[in-house]
Amino acid sequence: MIFLVRKFSSLFGISVAIVGLLLTYLWREGGKHLIPAPRDYPSTATPPSAGSVWTEDSKSSVGEWLRAVEGALISLPAGSAVIDLGCGNGLLLSRFRGRGWHLLGIDLSESGVRIARDNYPDIQFEIADATTDLEFVEYGRFDAVISTDVIEHIFLPRKYVANCFKLLRPGGILVMTTPYHGYAKNLAIALANRWDNHLQPLRDFGHIKFWSVDSLSSLLF
Repeated sequence: MIFLVRKFSSLFGISVAIVGLLLTYLWREGGKHLIPAPRDYPSTATPPSAGSVWTEDSKSSVGEWLRAVEGALISLPAGSAVIDLGCGNGLLLSRFRGRGWHLLGIDLSESGVRIARDNYPDIQFEIADATTDLEFVEYGRFDAVISTDVIEHIFLPRKYVANCFKLLRPGGILVMTTPYHGYAKNLAIALANRWDNHLQPLRDFGHIKFWSVDSLSSLLF
């Protein structure tokens, strides 16, 4: 009985200490939650293409998905048609030149398409919104549709994916990438209290959807 009382007392003391630390933390953090006037926010306006414009110098950070995309398309024969939805500055499509494919890049950003046309005049680039009723369907159907790190920016993902499939020929290939979110990663972010830094809610044109393997599989299949 004495052992039980001591054990209970120890657990009670630990619980009180944890609650005290939590209340202290919340009290100290409370002052940081005051909402300033809109004029006090720093300007974070960024062109829509900024998130999708990457350079050869940034290949190390995107190397894994880049190799995955190239591997998925390796079996396409010459004469195949490939479209990149959300092509940004066109650098990804430029890696597929010389394979005898017809390449088309689509992006909503006028500045991104302008850069792509200037840098790669041998590739076709067009300005279009892939979440609408496919005003660019006139370009035909494709053996492969590429969508790299786009779906997390889309308000209407079902519409977007439906358009991806409409663009595919029977038996075509859809290659889609997005930042991964799963239990381990989400838990690590929460334990480190880094959700604001990760989600970046003040970033214009940033991520608005966060996909796990299960949720993206449900969307696609």
